[in-house]
Amino acid sequence: MKGKQMRNSIEIFGIPIDNLNMEEAMDRFKELLKKDRMSSIYTPNTEIIMLSETDEELKDALLDSQLNVPDGFGIVLASRIHGMGIKGKVAGIDMMEQILKYLNYTKKSIYILGAKPEILAGSILRIQNDYPCISVKDSHHGYFN
Repeated sequence: MKGKQMRNSIEIFGIPIDNLNMEEAMDRFKELLKKDRMSSIYTPNTEIIMLSETDEELKDALLDSQLNVPDGFGIVLASRIHGMGIKGKVAGIDMMEQILKYLNYTKKSIYILGAKPEILAGSILRIQNDYPCISVKDSHHGYFN
């Protein structure tokens, strides 16, 4: 489990959820970006955590990620019910907006994974229009089976 090194995280159904607010999550992202290797960041919500109970590939991806931020109040609520008290929701869309702004400023490249093919194509076009200094190196829709 590569992603569990030196993390301030809690576990929900065995999945590490990083206990970070947005600013801390962005700081962690910037640390990962400095490393000379690919990193994976996920924004699991309650549905994704529950799917990982029966989908081993999804579970392995979440376990091996370098950053899992709590995307949804269900994750925050579950942490509070179990006395773990996660700091709060870090919405994936809000974090992605911050990431794109930073990548545009630093002129980095990205790989995009997920969504229906037509949604993915539209997302890439929007990124290219709104963030012209980002290079979209490659992409893949979110359907593998």
